[in-house]
Amino acid sequence: MQGYNAQLAVEVASGLIVGAEVIRSGTDRQQLQPMVQQVSENVGVPTRVLVDTGYENVPQIQAVEASGQTEVLCPPARSANARPTGGWRRAWRERSKELRARMEQRLSSVEGRSWYRRRKTTVEPVFGIIKGALSFGPLRLRGLGGARTEWLLVSLAINCRRLAVRWA
Repeated sequence: MQGYNAQLAVEVASGLIVGAEVIRSGTDRQQLQPMVQQVSENVGVPTRVLVDTGYENVPQIQAVEASGQTEVLCPPARSANARPTGGWRRAWRERSKELRARMEQRLSSVEGRSWYRRRKTTVEPVFGIIKGALSFGPLRLRGLGGARTEWLLVSLAINCRRLAVRWA
């Protein structure tokens, strides 16, 4: 059975899809950095990225925030879900603890809670619209290339629909 994981990046203010991808992985853990890169190429470097716990990946969050232009808001998982192997585990665990504490602090602030609540009204409804309003079920085209093409077309349809409502 072929299985894919569809990704979307939605701009908070406009609700438009600014990044879309289909991957073969069952998790989102490795997708933060590639999706932020895609958004940067499409519309410019984002100042803030709101993601769910599934995207928690300490090295990727650090890489995204390294430029100092993008802040990541990602609620930490109850336990670290990225366990490295090798002799550098102790140093990694310390960096992980620091980053996770920083994330908890960001999300517990009034501004952080306010920003993170916006995720519920931006990204999640888009998936609901795709499944409900467009009656879009499983991807129909075969292969990763076909699945990507189909997902990009669905994303384009959502954007066209949103723009048509605004201009009507």
